[in-house]
This record gives sequence, C-alpha cells and structure tokens, in this order.
Amino acid sequence: MRKLIFILSLIFCTAAFAIQQSISIRQYIQTINHVCIIVPNMDRTLHFYRDILGFKLIKDNTESNAIISKELGLSNVKLRNVFLQAPGGFELQVIQFYHPKENLKKITMTSIGYNHIGIGVTDLQKVYQLLKAQHVKIIASPIIKKSSAYAIFFAQDPDGNRIEFFQKLAS
Repeated sequence: MRKLIFILSLIFCTAAFAIQQSISIRQYIQTINHVCIIVPNMDRTLHFYRDILGFKLIKDNTESNAIISKELGLSNVKLRNVFLQAPGGFELQVIQFYHPKENLKKITMTSIGYNHIGIGVTDLQKVYQLLKAQHVKIIASPIIKKSSAYAIFFAQDPDGNRIEFFQKLAS
C-alpha cells in the first residue's frame, strides 16, 4: 500500500511540475508577432504585399546573417530581409537569399509546415473583386461557412504562397 501511495504521489508531483512549467512559460508570451516566407524575387513579392494588399514597409536591408550561416554551415550567407506590417500590427518577414541560391521547393496544401496566411477583412466580396482586377491568382472562390459564421476565399501571392481572406459574418 505504501508503494502505491508513493507511486501515485510521484505521478501527481510530476504532472503538477509539468503543468507548472507550461503555465510559467505561457505567462511570458504576448502574441504571435510574425510569419516569415522565403521568396525568389523580392521586388515581385513587395509589389503584391505592399502595393496590392497595402502592407506598410517597416524594414528593408541586405545583410550577411550569422545565425543562418551557422545553421547552414556556411560562412557567407547573404540575404535581403524585409519586414512588412499589416493593418492590426501583424508582421510579415520576407527573405530572398542571394547566397546560397538553392532550388526552392513548393509546399502543398497537405505538407507539414507552413500552410497559409489568414487575413481578416471587412468586405470579402469587395476584396475578392479588387484582387481579381489586379490579376491575383484565386485558388478558391468565396464560400460561406455557416457552421463557423465566416465567409472565406483563397488566393496566392506571386510565389504560390496561399492566403486565406476571411470575413466574420453577423450572427
């Protein structure tokens, strides 16, 4: 009986410690700040996010990056690093590598990892029409998801990254 009590106490203490650790980390997290995408043509990407979608350019510099150099095991990584800010404060980091230049692989809708960027809008039909007029590739026309009270459609940026535009519907 003592062994059982000891084992149960040990399990309880271990579980309590694990819960405390996750809570102690969570209390320091403020928000998700940004998403980073890698692109082959920065100017084309900037035209889309800055000129068509209206994101504000907040940083644009060419740099050698020691962290990425170390991760890749190279001494001369050079890249263009751009930060754009969407309405509401969310940031999109866009990187174009000058060296090394690798064959970039496309990510599919079912790949593990990045899937899409979600952008909330006030008038989904108007955004849909404006993007079509700019010849932005639409990959799924607007649909209403009554179960979640949202209307959505998907488009692609110039590099094929998926963007979900959504509007919360009145309940």
